[in-house]
Amino acid sequence: MNSKDLYNAICKVDDDILEKSEAAAGMPKVKSKRLIFAAIAACLCLAIFNIWELRAEGMPVTDYEDGVTIPQMNASLSVNGLTDMIGFFLYQGRHYVQYDWINEEDDDVDLIGEYLGTATGSIDEWTLADGYVEFAGSVRGDFYAVKGYDPAFILCMKQSADVVSLYICNNGITLKYGSELFEDRFHLSGNLKSVQYESHDSWFNEREERYQMNSVNQIILDFIKSMDSAQFIPYEAVPSDEDRIEELYHLFFQMENGMTVHLRLYENGYIRCQGMWSLYIQVPEKIYNKLLNLLDTHAGSAMAETAGPDL
Repeated sequence: MNSKDLYNAICKVDDDILEKSEAAAGMPKVKSKRLIFAAIAACLCLAIFNIWELRAEGMPVTDYEDGVTIPQMNASLSVNGLTDMIGFFLYQGRHYVQYDWINEEDDDVDLIGEYLGTATGSIDEWTLADGYVEFAGSVRGDFYAVKGYDPAFILCMKQSADVVSLYICNNGITLKYGSELFEDRFHLSGNLKSVQYESHDSWFNEREERYQMNSVNQIILDFIKSMDSAQFIPYEAVPSDEDRIEELYHLFFQMENGMTVHLRLYENGYIRCQGMWSLYIQVPEKIYNKLLNLLDTHAGSAMAETAGPDL
């Protein structure tokens, strides 16, 4: 059974639940989505529990005109037997969740910075709330700062000689403008190397029909500027249920340091950043339509040599 089968089997679970389970499926980046989808299916029930628990506590809770606050995770998962499927650990009171995997040899990058601590891997399905202490987590190993990035946002672990896993703190923060995520945290504009994209149908159904733009053109630059100036909107403020907006494309901003900023594009100018599940931004229609036309026509693009997925 794959994640889509499970998705259809349990009361037509909202698409955001399936999406959130991807971030919980701590596993390496591979050339096919099949392994990722298998992990999604394995931990989907846990993701559902997490989402319901967080929403029950009011996630997000602030008036978004003053910024959207994503509360600190309530990480007591002892009621569920799949806790060890989630890659996360605690450091300085923050929860870091597995975000992406990078092969440093393939990407010719060097991300690992200062050693900061060692995650104990002490949390499993039987751990009570008082076991969620400093350095505890479902993963074990040394973790480090990421060169050029704020350790309050992103850390990394070395999984093998070449493979590095990235962990982001996507909770316990308040964000108002897109620039606070894309520029202040990801350093997108000054680090952008190339752009790839794939339709949502291709991405979800494992067709791997990914395209790469020949250059970072003005339409992309204008789009990034519009995201930076847009205000974040909480998930609950965007149409849902029978009025749910359709997901159109996945956009992958590949950066010089080997990291990828993965965006999910919806109808009516709505955008979500992979890993920041409770937040949307909305960009102006004129700018958004220019981008969609570029993606629809594949103007200035060619089929990518590889179409490996990003978590």
